[in-house]
Amino acid sequence: MRDTRVATERTPVRAAARFVARHPRSVGSVVVLDAAVLWVGYQTVLMAAGIAVVAGASWRLLDRPTFDRFAGRLLRAWWRRWWSYRRQWLRIMTACNLTTIDHKGNTLAPRVTRVKSTWSWDTVHVRMAKGQEPEDFEKVINRLANSFQARSTNVRHLKPGRIALDFQRREPFDDLFVPPPGLAESVEAVDLRRLPIGRDEYGRDFTLDLLGRDLHILLGGATGAGKGSFMWALLRALAPLIPKGKTDHDPHPLGPGRCR
Repeated sequence: MRDTRVATERTPVRAAARFVARHPRSVGSVVVLDAAVLWVGYQTVLMAAGIAVVAGASWRLLDRPTFDRFAGRLLRAWWRRWWSYRRQWLRIMTACNLTTIDHKGNTLAPRVTRVKSTWSWDTVHVRMAKGQEPEDFEKVINRLANSFQARSTNVRHLKPGRIALDFQRREPFDDLFVPPPGLAESVEAVDLRRLPIGRDEYGRDFTLDLLGRDLHILLGGATGAGKGSFMWALLRALAPLIPKGKTDHDPHPLGPGRCR
């Protein structure tokens, strides 16, 4: 009987279709750019690109938090996906013994499916190769951190066959001077809906809404990590209310206390 099965070997057409399916945004951007060049000319496209770069740089200088929230994180994730991870992914996976061999002798490697980026952390979603488990990545966690030049790395299990690698790219508070928030001088100056207790990574006030519904706060960290400083900052912000008896403070044997 003649074999009528469709061949499953890789062809250029299938490889191109697979690339488009995996990277629709990058392919779409190239298509739009090419169409714009054909439609209005490359001079107009270059002029528009220059205006966009200047506008983006000005936005970043004037309001870095909003730029990072709406544009910076997307540009950073795209750049790091292609330059920091995809470019050297197979080489590092092989060096860290994170590849497997199937029954045909083919080398199988985990695949990057998504990259998210913040100012301090990158999250790389990974589809594990057949025969792998999250513990395989946990065993070489320090080697992965050093290979990708990260300060630290965590492994999270998302669902069967999928994990997330969290890479800490920088520690903003190493270089950021963080002065304490201003101390309220009267009871009326205390805003319980925006109680400043510290600074975030952009130097902005980190506030707490004590009047929020069902407010619960969970602090976690190793010994000496500074968990007690959160409580001290809370008491400092509430200082004008404490002598007036407007707060209920319960002594705690392991720290400064807790308020309600």
